[in-house]
Amino acid sequence: MKVYILKANYNNYHVLAPVGSGTLELYRRFNGQRMETPPEHIEVEVAEPGQGLPGGDFPGLASHIPVFSSKSMHVLGQLLGSVGETIPLQCKNCDDTYIALNVTRLIDALDERRSTVKRYTSSGRIMRILQYAFLKEAVSGETLFKIPETVLQEVYATEAVVEKVAQSSLQGFVFTLIWTNEAAVILCPYCMGVITEETKICPTCGLDTRRDAALEMTLDELRGMKRKPCPYCGTRIHVWADPCPYCKKGKQRQGLQEGVVIV
Repeated sequence: MKVYILKANYNNYHVLAPVGSGTLELYRRFNGQRMETPPEHIEVEVAEPGQGLPGGDFPGLASHIPVFSSKSMHVLGQLLGSVGETIPLQCKNCDDTYIALNVTRLIDALDERRSTVKRYTSSGRIMRILQYAFLKEAVSGETLFKIPETVLQEVYATEAVVEKVAQSSLQGFVFTLIWTNEAAVILCPYCMGVITEETKICPTCGLDTRRDAALEMTLDELRGMKRKPCPYCGTRIHVWADPCPYCKKGKQRQGLQEGVVIV
């Protein structure tokens, strides 16, 4: 069992921003609860369109508000149907069709006793989770969800979503592994993306993982691995990663297929 933080690839695909005032109030409405009066649509615009980045299937908006293209919503529809409510986005300066998901699947899954957290000194509430531990029975069978401690911070995904994205070659997704109940994780020998023993083609970089020995390490070892800036896109990546799991470029391996990004 594995749990990931779901992120958008801000470096290589569109970043969206709400149009007009009231952005903070809008963001706070995506708090893990169904909205009493959800908006018919939300007007957004592509931030810094001069950069010329492509739209992708999972553009960035806010870390706790996942946004899907019509293609990714179609591919993932069965997995997303029961986890929240959808709100159409109207893009002011692009022709793409996007849908925001208000994730209302809120489960008390954090194992606080085994997690490492930073708390507010005044109230004792959790400010930030530094190291995650989940209750296996709570996350078993889930797809996308939130936890009460981070409703305005993160959306979490399980292997079902990661595998579906990988199989469909959707673009713009980043999955950061934060917890597993397995003794070790297996990594692609090239991009350092998480794979399984059965993986033949890495879903992150598209290379044949059978050509070199895969790496196996504990989650703590993976977290502690040194990172460096990618010389092409600037994203901090694992020192052994070649190609970069974000921009797919490397000193030895160029022109790789686009697809899911798993770090």
